[in-house]
Amino acid sequence: MKTPVRRHLAKIVVFAMMLSTAVGFTPAKKAAAADLSQYLNVEYGIKYSGETIATVNEDETAWSVEYFNVVDSSFKEGDEFYISCGISSTKNNTLDFKQIAIQSSANNWDWNAAPKKWSEGGFEGTTVVAGKITATTDGDNLAFKMQFDNETKAQRDEIDITLTDLYIMKIGNIYEEASELPEDLQVDLETPYDGTVTANLNEGAYEAQYFNVNDSSYSAGDTYIISYTLDKAIDFRQAVIQSNLNNWDWATSPKVWSGNGLAEGQTVIGDFTAAESGDGISFKIRVDSPLDEEAELPESIELALKDLIVVKVSNSTILPLPGSMMIDMGRNYAGMVDAVKDEEMGSWNVQYFNVNNSPITAGQQFKITFTVSGADAFKQLAVQSNVNGWAWDESPKLWRTEGIEDGTAFSGIITATEDCDQLTFKLWFDNPVDEDFDTTPVAMTLDNLSVSDITEDAATE
Repeated sequence: MKTPVRRHLAKIVVFAMMLSTAVGFTPAKKAAAADLSQYLNVEYGIKYSGETIATVNEDETAWSVEYFNVVDSSFKEGDEFYISCGISSTKNNTLDFKQIAIQSSANNWDWNAAPKKWSEGGFEGTTVVAGKITATTDGDNLAFKMQFDNETKAQRDEIDITLTDLYIMKIGNIYEEASELPEDLQVDLETPYDGTVTANLNEGAYEAQYFNVNDSSYSAGDTYIISYTLDKAIDFRQAVIQSNLNNWDWATSPKVWSGNGLAEGQTVIGDFTAAESGDGISFKIRVDSPLDEEAELPESIELALKDLIVVKVSNSTILPLPGSMMIDMGRNYAGMVDAVKDEEMGSWNVQYFNVNNSPITAGQQFKITFTVSGADAFKQLAVQSNVNGWAWDESPKLWRTEGIEDGTAFSGIITATEDCDQLTFKLWFDNPVDEDFDTTPVAMTLDNLSVSDITEDAATE
């Protein structure tokens, strides 16, 4: 293990700057939302449902659910987060407020920058409040709260609240350099893009058709967040995102409306949840309702898009890593592991992970993803497997010159070189930052550990 190896830099997605569950999500069978804990602790990318209480503030002017804490999280200035939640009241299934807002420590609890929902007559049934929060400073603990105000009638000191499919997702950093939008409008998950698109006139509205996402399949309950900022649409009042995931339904498409026209740099954001399994994610951007209703409309217009990004939130919850290290294909796991020094090799390893998938045929390809914390003493991480004959040169690797920081995302592909009864792999940590480092074992945390069979996907590329 001490022999020189190629120092492959793993592809860093926008989200690998922090604990990131955006990386490694694999479509799974539809699963119910996780139960919301009494401490209101939540993790990235997991949907939660449950009951809680909103209490009145000292001035008796607003009611709040305080606070939701995002587990093991920090943030930097410019990081952007998407929060979505269905809200209802267990009392007559009605919320007697005109306004619901989501505030966060990431934006210093700035009311003006909080995503909001407004209704003059109060809210009936389950109301979805969703929107983007941008971090205005660096911080150690990400938290947010929900606030209800502008009551339509007198309220009690406490209100029972039901939350449905609450989730938070990191969607990037506004200071990250965006890629150029490809001409064919084929985009990758978790990658920001800048570019100009042509929107053609169609029944009084302009549509840029179609954006296709490089995600070959989805399962019922999988959610996709789409976000971008829009320029060159100041002569229109409305921008809309539509997708095949909602059957291009206008009523359920995320919208932005401005009676005075859409400002330069207008943010448009929303999410779509798949009702059933399918293949191929696509969406289109539409602007309509011109300010000058009498003007003759040209056949096409140019729209400038910035930081266009698509993020996937799997419907599967994260399972505890079993002590046997026996895991299922396509499920997400998290837990503590020990890396023990191999005195002969001079490196540390976590042995062995066994995957319930048998038998395996030569040529099959598997993608292994996870994020790791507690490995900052090492410069190199590698994944070896029996399907490639434990070949070090063919093992996916990650190299860091200053050590592997907490929350670093890993993603690698292993190809089976021969038939096997079962997929087995282990993790190696090598090249300590301090050459005198000799601690063993080293406790580490793995998050979002997932193994998926990508053989069919690879065959179509």
